[in-house]
Amino acid sequence: MRISLLCGLATVPLLAGLAFAANLAEVKITFEGNERKGQYLYQKHCREGCHDGSGAKEMSPMHKSYDEWKAMANNLAKLPCAAKFQDKVSPADLNDIFSYLHGGAKDSPNPTK
Repeated sequence: MRISLLCGLATVPLLAGLAFAANLAEVKITFEGNERKGQYLYQKHCREGCHDGSGAKEMSPMHKSYDEWKAMANNLAKLPCAAKFQDKVSPADLNDIFSYLHGGAKDSPNPTK
Protein backbone atom coordinates (compact mmCIF):
# COMPACT_ATOMS: atom_id res chain seq x y z
CA MET A 1 0.00 0.00 0.00
CA ARG A 2 2.74 2.45 0.92
CA ILE A 3 4.69 1.82 -2.29
CA SER A 4 1.67 2.40 -4.50
CA LEU A 5 0.92 5.62 -2.61
CA LEU A 6 4.47 6.86 -3.20
CA CYS A 7 4.31 5.90 -6.86
CA GLY A 8 1.03 7.76 -7.16
CA LEU A 9 2.59 10.87 -5.62
CA ALA A 10 5.55 10.66 -7.96
CA THR A 11 3.29 10.86 -11.01
CA VAL A 12 1.44 13.98 -9.89
CA PRO A 13 4.33 16.43 -10.61
CA LEU A 14 4.97 14.69 -13.93
CA LEU A 15 1.36 15.08 -15.02
CA ALA A 16 1.30 18.68 -13.78
CA GLY A 17 4.41 19.37 -15.85
CA LEU A 18 2.80 17.97 -18.98
CA ALA A 19 -0.30 20.09 -18.49
CA PHE A 20 1.88 23.12 -17.83
CA ALA A 21 3.93 22.61 -20.99
CA ALA A 22 0.77 22.80 -23.08
CA ASN A 23 -0.50 25.98 -21.36
CA LEU A 24 2.58 28.17 -21.01
CA ALA A 25 0.85 31.05 -22.79
CA GLU A 26 -1.98 30.92 -20.23
CA VAL A 27 0.20 31.25 -17.11
CA LYS A 28 -0.54 34.46 -15.21
CA ILE A 29 2.30 35.89 -13.13
CA THR A 30 1.03 37.91 -10.15
CA PHE A 31 4.41 38.83 -8.59
CA GLU A 32 2.98 37.78 -5.22
CA GLY A 33 5.11 34.66 -4.90
CA ASN A 34 7.81 33.74 -2.41
CA GLU A 35 10.90 35.76 -3.42
CA ARG A 36 13.26 33.64 -1.33
CA LYS A 37 12.04 30.44 -2.96
CA GLY A 38 12.14 32.24 -6.31
CA GLN A 39 15.81 33.06 -5.81
CA TYR A 40 16.60 29.39 -5.17
CA LEU A 41 14.54 28.28 -8.19
CA TYR A 42 16.14 30.93 -10.41
CA GLN A 43 19.61 29.74 -9.40
CA LYS A 44 18.63 26.11 -9.99
CA HIS A 45 16.67 26.34 -13.25
CA CYS A 46 17.77 29.56 -14.93
CA ARG A 47 21.19 30.65 -13.76
CA GLU A 48 23.07 27.34 -13.75
CA GLY A 49 24.08 26.40 -17.27
CA CYS A 50 22.12 29.11 -19.05
CA HIS A 51 22.00 32.68 -17.73
CA ASP A 52 25.51 32.49 -16.30
CA GLY A 53 26.89 33.61 -19.67
CA SER A 54 27.50 30.12 -21.06
CA GLY A 55 24.17 29.42 -22.80
CA ALA A 56 22.51 32.83 -22.78
CA LYS A 57 23.60 36.28 -21.73
CA GLU A 58 24.21 36.77 -18.04
CA MET A 59 21.09 37.97 -16.29
CA SER A 60 20.19 38.96 -12.76
CA PRO A 61 17.21 40.87 -11.28
CA MET A 62 18.97 44.22 -11.63
CA HIS A 63 19.42 43.79 -15.39
CA LYS A 64 15.81 44.88 -15.99
CA SER A 65 13.33 47.39 -14.58
CA TYR A 66 9.95 46.61 -13.00
CA ASP A 67 8.20 47.21 -16.32
CA GLU A 68 10.68 45.09 -18.27
CA TRP A 69 10.14 42.13 -15.90
CA LYS A 70 6.37 42.58 -16.20
CA ALA A 71 6.59 42.57 -20.01
CA MET A 72 8.71 39.42 -19.92
CA ALA A 73 6.31 37.69 -17.52
CA ASN A 74 3.36 38.55 -19.78
CA ASN A 75 5.05 36.85 -22.77
CA LEU A 76 6.42 33.63 -21.27
CA ALA A 77 5.75 31.55 -24.38
CA LYS A 78 7.89 33.94 -26.46
CA LEU A 79 10.99 33.62 -24.28
CA PRO A 80 13.90 31.96 -26.13
CA CYS A 81 14.47 29.64 -23.16
CA ALA A 82 10.80 28.66 -22.71
CA ALA A 83 11.36 25.19 -24.17
CA LYS A 84 14.06 24.51 -21.58
CA PHE A 85 12.05 25.38 -18.48
CA GLN A 86 8.47 24.61 -19.41
CA ASP A 87 8.78 20.93 -18.45
CA LYS A 88 10.72 21.62 -15.24
CA VAL A 89 9.00 24.56 -13.56
CA SER A 90 5.39 24.73 -12.39
CA PRO A 91 3.26 27.90 -12.74
CA ALA A 92 3.61 28.49 -8.98
CA ASP A 93 7.40 28.18 -9.27
CA LEU A 94 7.43 30.62 -12.19
CA ASN A 95 5.48 33.07 -10.06
CA ASP A 96 8.10 32.70 -7.31
CA ILE A 97 10.94 33.20 -9.82
CA PHE A 98 9.39 36.31 -11.34
CA SER A 99 8.56 37.66 -7.87
CA TYR A 100 12.28 37.40 -7.05
CA LEU A 101 13.33 38.99 -10.35
CA HIS A 102 10.74 41.78 -10.08
CA GLY A 103 11.58 42.46 -6.43
CA GLY A 104 15.26 43.00 -7.23
CA ALA A 105 14.73 45.08 -10.38
CA LYS A 106 17.15 47.90 -11.16
CA ASP A 107 14.55 50.53 -10.23
CA SER A 108 13.61 48.83 -6.94
CA PRO A 109 14.75 50.18 -3.55
CA ASN A 110 17.20 47.23 -3.28
CA PRO A 111 18.44 46.05 -6.70
CA THR A 112 19.77 42.48 -6.59
CA LYS A 113 22.84 41.23 -8.47
